[in-house]
Amino acid sequence: MIHQDSSQRHLPNPAGGSSEVARPPRPGDSSSAFEEPDQDVLATFPLGLDRASLEVSVGENLPHWTCRSAVYHVTFRLADSLPIAVRDAWLREREVIVAKAGELGNGLSEDEEKRLDYLYSEKVGKALDAGHGACWLARQEVASTVANALAHFEGERHTLHAWCIMPSHVHVIVQPLAEHGLSAIIHSWKSFTAHAANRILRRHGDFWQHDAYNHIIRSAKEYCFQLRYVWGNPEQAGLRNWPWREVAAAPPPGPERTDL
Repeated sequence: MIHQDSSQRHLPNPAGGSSEVARPPRPGDSSSAFEEPDQDVLATFPLGLDRASLEVSVGENLPHWTCRSAVYHVTFRLADSLPIAVRDAWLREREVIVAKAGELGNGLSEDEEKRLDYLYSEKVGKALDAGHGACWLARQEVASTVANALAHFEGERHTLHAWCIMPSHVHVIVQPLAEHGLSAIIHSWKSFTAHAANRILRRHGDFWQHDAYNHIIRSAKEYCFQLRYVWGNPEQAGLRNWPWREVAAAPPPGPERTDL
């Protein structure tokens, strides 16, 4: 389990003050950050998804699944963070899967959704970790701006379960609250931070890639896997003692407690 120390909830900003940003009690190797959860318990732990409310929409480059009460793993990236060849290869394979589903007239099945998730992880995720492009998020003042934006409406519009700001992209595990939709939450994060970051960097033009990737977390076992993935992404990319991340010390949503 990660224990949150309320006395360590600020990161220094460039001016020497403090940013209103929660951070992990210690950066470091991800393998020491988690205890292995009880797999038997997690495999049967209900997340309480309202499957009748499941909707699928298509963004600029990605399909999006949304479901009332769901917890999502969201990834959004800088506009220059992905080589064109990688992006095009991903889009070609995505189009084949979507076209096949369209021919059958059934829409995308859960297996096809999982296949798209796998392709995104293999083709896009690994390329993002390679640090292509300007990597503006590696600059402290920019990362601090993004972290503050993520936390700004915590408990009002959403619950943050985990986040990690990488040099070229951002991972967030988030649960929208009440009537607040996921797309509106993501748009708010990206719109505010794009303008703020461009002012800091004294630049113009697109800051974020227009689309974002989101994945519904369907089980408590997967929830714990995704938390470990988000926390450990810096080490996976070769970054040590990376400060721009947090994992909540909270159990998966549901009627029972399962500690991480």
